[in-house]
Amino acid sequence: MSPTLTSTDGVEIHWSAEGSGPPLVLVDPILVDRTLSPNASLAAELRETFRVIRYDRRGKGESATRLDPTLDTEVDDLRSVLAAASPGEPPAVFGFSSGGSLALLAASRGVPMRALVVLEPPSRIPDVDAVVARTLTAVEEGRPADAVRALFAYQGMPAEVVDQMGEMIERLAVYAPTIPVDLRIAERLTVPTLSRVTADVLVLASSSSPPQLIEFSRFAAENTGSGEPLLLDGDWHGIPDDVLAREVARFLAPPDA
Repeated sequence: MSPTLTSTDGVEIHWSAEGSGPPLVLVDPILVDRTLSPNASLAAELRETFRVIRYDRRGKGESATRLDPTLDTEVDDLRSVLAAASPGEPPAVFGFSSGGSLALLAASRGVPMRALVVLEPPSRIPDVDAVVARTLTAVEEGRPADAVRALFAYQGMPAEVVDQMGEMIERLAVYAPTIPVDLRIAERLTVPTLSRVTADVLVLASSSSPPQLIEFSRFAAENTGSGEPLLLDGDWHGIPDDVLAREVARFLAPPDA
């Protein structure tokens, strides 16, 4: 079992560290724990340059709890992870998708970060109340896998991709009750929220993502004062780990490197 830290409300959050160098905390997206996250393979690329810290977000993996995550507890948990990962000196942060939305929200609330890199962080998403209601209904009726499929369709994931994810959807279904909090976090990424982010921010997007996902990055970049997002060759809502790791390392390199 991995090390734990105690968040502000007493819940134990499990985390791990690998590699050596300046601390870099990775924030996972919706529905995944550390074992299922795309950040797992990215960490392997980054650990030669950074001390890479990962954690199971509340309600997932080893951080499972009967207390459902809320917007406030997610921010507090990330604050606690950053403090444990780098006592006395704020670490850098990378957030993928809704993990990037969470990191931006935390930064807007004054959570200290040396710098922040985000990849296609959702914001201004439509029909949140309706999607949350459908999710909760599916979970209450014992159909969590349906909630996951519905989320993927809502996100615009190609139907042929969803059809190929049967086994993965069943593994993700246990985390369906945590879907609403990620949607509420994205909902909070407004212009005033993003304008309160004071950390240096690099916003990334994949050239093969649909316009809506690229627009997420444009909106975040524009309203954090970061200019235009950096568009990289990639896949649907993803960039190859080696390319992504190189850009993260370049942005986070010391000025005299």
